[in-house]
Amino acid sequence: MINRGDSEFLHCIEVDDDIEPQRLVYNYRTSAIFPEDVAVSVTHDPSHRSTTAIFFGLRKSQEDMLLKRMSNSLDDFCHPLSLIGAACELERDRWIKNEVRPIETRYMEKNDQWSMASSDNLASDPEGETMEDALSLRFKSSSLLTSLTAARRQLSRIGDYLREMRNDSEMLSFLSGDDGRQDKETLVSSDAIDLSRQQAHTAARLQHRLNQISDEFEMKIDGCKASMEDMMATTQVVMSRIARHDTLTNTAISVATRRDNSQMRSIAFVTMIFLPLTSIATIFSMNVFNWQAKEGENLINVHFWLYLAVAGASTILTVGLWMIYSGITKGLVCVRRRRKDEEMGP
Repeated sequence: MINRGDSEFLHCIEVDDDIEPQRLVYNYRTSAIFPEDVAVSVTHDPSHRSTTAIFFGLRKSQEDMLLKRMSNSLDDFCHPLSLIGAACELERDRWIKNEVRPIETRYMEKNDQWSMASSDNLASDPEGETMEDALSLRFKSSSLLTSLTAARRQLSRIGDYLREMRNDSEMLSFLSGDDGRQDKETLVSSDAIDLSRQQAHTAARLQHRLNQISDEFEMKIDGCKASMEDMMATTQVVMSRIARHDTLTNTAISVATRRDNSQMRSIAFVTMIFLPLTSIATIFSMNVFNWQAKEGENLINVHFWLYLAVAGASTILTVGLWMIYSGITKGLVCVRRRRKDEEMGP
């Protein structure tokens, strides 16, 4: 039985002659991790020299491609695994054309983009976006690598069935339509000889094609591994370039900060020189001093004490508020740190 929840598999069922007419049944299912997965159930009846198959999950493009290939090789249907081989061709197109080549193109584009981009352009892009692209490619490559390995393993199993058919005399006799009850001296008809030759020819072609697809999968597996390693190296180079750019930026900021601090010290030094002079000039320009006082008149206004009281109270109030604010801020910081230490535990 084939259902949607199954993973890839290949089953061979040899129906017993005591129950039904003896025949071979192959159920083949491709991986459902990626889209366009298919399944096929093939029934080969050597007594009637017929092969019946049901394909599941075919899209219109896959159906057209399958019919086109079948129309060019009708004589190969005498072999029970010929339609399994056709499903392998669809599987090859699915992995190579739809999955491997697009991700190889993405690898090349991303490597070219990162290799040609300057450090400023790399640093201007969000770091999370750069890492997201790299991780997305790596995760998809890892999943693709696993699926390609499983698909190649399926091809090996089909190859094992082919070799078993070619080397097993009983299986060859079964495929030729000989039920084993005929006398050994009975002459074999020319049709049986032609069928055996055609089956041997189809088996050889199918084995050769399976080896080609398996080698192609192996090459793509090696390519995926190399691309993943290249992406890791490229990501490290990109991150080091971004870190170098950040270091240069921080250095420039520290230099500018040091220059600003030097300028502020210069301003403070000039202020220390001119502020006392300005304060003294302001005080002496106030009306509390009567510089043209005559004999018997006071040089200082009788309300000078009011100035001293207001100035002293303002100074004390300002300093007091600052000390209170600093103490409260320091206390809050200590409380938060203590709570954080308690949450972290011993």
